[in-house]
Amino acid sequence: MARWTQPEHTKSKVNNSGKTLINPTATSADILESLEVINNWKSSHAYPLNTFQATLRNRVKTVDKNATIAQRIKRLESIERKLMREKSMALSNMQDIGGIRAIVKDINSARMLDRKYAAQTLYGKYTSINLNHELVKRNDYIDTPKPSGYRGVHLIFRYNNNRPEAIPYNGLLIELQIRSKLQHLWATAVETAEIFSSQALKASDGQAEWLRFFALSGSILSNHEKTPLVPNTPTDKKELTKELSDLVQSFDIFKKFDAFTVAAKSIGSKHHKGKKIFLLVINLKTRILRIESFKENETEKATDHYLQVEKQAKQSAGINAVLVSVDSFRALPLAYPNYFADTRLFTKAIRSSLV
Repeated sequence: MARWTQPEHTKSKVNNSGKTLINPTATSADILESLEVINNWKSSHAYPLNTFQATLRNRVKTVDKNATIAQRIKRLESIERKLMREKSMALSNMQDIGGIRAIVKDINSARMLDRKYAAQTLYGKYTSINLNHELVKRNDYIDTPKPSGYRGVHLIFRYNNNRPEAIPYNGLLIELQIRSKLQHLWATAVETAEIFSSQALKASDGQAEWLRFFALSGSILSNHEKTPLVPNTPTDKKELTKELSDLVQSFDIFKKFDAFTVAAKSIGSKHHKGKKIFLLVINLKTRILRIESFKENETEKATDHYLQVEKQAKQSAGINAVLVSVDSFRALPLAYPNYFADTRLFTKAIRSSLV
């Protein structure tokens, strides 16, 4: 049986640790202490994530039997950036510390899966279907894409389970993301560019050419799926295609993506048979991806390794790490192509749209 981490600290202490993390005057000792608290808080989301995963697998089978399911604990760097952007946010209220994602074949499958989780009430609000967990928020970024170009559906749940072993986790927030394959290709392409260009592109902070490219490409893929376009992009298809084509040429977009892929070709592989938990660590200086794998019952060991890597990343630039769970090693590059710097399917989709 897996040994699950339970929350050991009050929300007040968690929030104070979040403040220390982004405090430029904090001492090294204070930072290390805050990392211990934050790591416990992050790791405690693994149990409710596992519960959601079991339910999601059953539901997604009726929509797309070949769907990819992945879960992850939010990276320390991402937590830090979010706290710095949103100064009033309390770490204990961050809704996506524990995230689980379903990647389905097309837009219709995404809509069907969304409906299996959320039902609209007479008052225009949404409630969860056949779940004890409270549906706190539903964000539909398909009907209302983000200005960055991001699309998908996010469902935020507050965990609630009356089983004795589950009670310590009640109240934790879990985010369920539902994406079509095209939406996932776009999102992971952004993350690839973000990792290798060292820009916060997902937060719309970075080089203007990159930001405009992803907004335009988001609309190109929206056109393909017949969904609303990204704000502030051309509504005329010819105009949209021309602006994107011009930008691809002037900024040499595809060459940049190819450079990311080549830089990651020195990735080595190990034997990961039977493993479902993976620690992915990119060294941006050497451009090498290291993969550690763990069995399902080695959750605690995996999170301990993850903490050590995040401490290292905090003290030396150029380390990017994430702890994820998927069905098998084979599913890993499908769920997280950004860590393999693999944008081939994304660039293929954009190229075909520009013909």
